[in-house]
Amino acid sequence: MNINKSNKKNIKLIDFVSPREKNKYSESDNKNFKLNTNSDSMASVAYLGPIGTFSHFAAVKIFGDQSLFVPQQNIFDIFNAVETGHVMYGVVPVENSIEGSINLTLDLLKDSDLTIYGEKTVNISHNLIGNGKIADIKEVFSHPQVLGQCRNWLRKNCPEAHLIETSSSSAAVRRVKKTKTQAAIGTFLSAKMEKIPVIEENIQDFKTNKTRFFILSKEKIKPGKNNKTSLVFLCHDKPGALVEVLKIFKKHEINLTKIESRPSKRKDWEYYFYIDLNGHEEEPEIKKALEKLKQVTIYVKILGSYPVN
Repeated sequence: MNINKSNKKNIKLIDFVSPREKNKYSESDNKNFKLNTNSDSMASVAYLGPIGTFSHFAAVKIFGDQSLFVPQQNIFDIFNAVETGHVMYGVVPVENSIEGSINLTLDLLKDSDLTIYGEKTVNISHNLIGNGKIADIKEVFSHPQVLGQCRNWLRKNCPEAHLIETSSSSAAVRRVKKTKTQAAIGTFLSAKMEKIPVIEENIQDFKTNKTRFFILSKEKIKPGKNNKTSLVFLCHDKPGALVEVLKIFKKHEINLTKIESRPSKRKDWEYYFYIDLNGHEEEPEIKKALEKLKQVTIYVKILGSYPVN
């Protein structure tokens, strides 16, 4: 990875929003979102590129527009950029309120030595971008998660269009620059950079569409006022194994905010369970619960304890 490929021009939050929404933002907005890092130096941040993606938007919200942002081609590369020390932090999508979890992010978290340093939930607004009219569109390009979040709108307004997946929303916008029969779904910044009109704003199926992002780091962050802990574990293959785990958290009055399973990939029909819980791993009751959890499971890994978004 070449860190010189980072964006040389500072991109601000206001660059991502439509002209009608710019009055909601000010030049000082980035300060409200900036992560409280342990270093006084400028943060270097890897994100899912190219410039103008929703991951880029999230990274700017978290770190402020004066940080060094380094676009990556895929989520693997984001992990690698942080693990090898090319950047200090990585920003990865982990979950969408409509389409669910990003499975690759969960799998890589389990196998990586990186820790979750923080989280940020971002409101996502999708825009149809192209040179033609809606009636002329034969193909629509975007990231698979984005297409899924606009599925009903596309079915209603572009019923004959073929939906084609791309590596990112920004890459999709680049593909429709010279045609009137193709369109992309992406950010206002992507449309502005490629000089392509926005045909229709806010085409996501649900106006409450949000994506949760994790900040990755080699170092743990200091506990905040309110914290969350993410972990993964593997149960024994026996009746009631998961119930036994859940009873531990109930006994210690620990609130679980999320639980889901992923195939272990070790053998058929074996699953890892991912859990988010309220509190920090160093809190006495949580420490006791985690010790008991290790006694009744095959494998436990703390993915991170971090301040609540």
